[in-house]
Amino acid sequence: MDDRHLATRLRAPAAAVTLLVLAIGSILFFRRIDEFERQDNLFASAVATNVVLIGYPVWFMLWKGGWVAEPEHSLVFAALFVAASVAYLYRKFR
Repeated sequence: MDDRHLATRLRAPAAAVTLLVLAIGSILFFRRIDEFERQDNLFASAVATNVVLIGYPVWFMLWKGGWVAEPEHSLVFAALFVAASVAYLYRKFR
């Protein structure tokens, strides 16, 4: 069996394990934090969601109009992560 077939066969199990670990980790995390930390996380999530909900449709429409390159999934995820991190740090250290 060559490496490409092995990598293809491992994608679904790797995705399932990742989903399980993130779900369990989130549950354990939110059980251990206080209401102030929860509010900071809620604020960061709202900011990140708004960045994606505003940014992606604009990028998509500009792409359809031929102005920019096709939306890149990894850049959308990176924007979400950066926005959440900046918003969280702002709330945490203001």
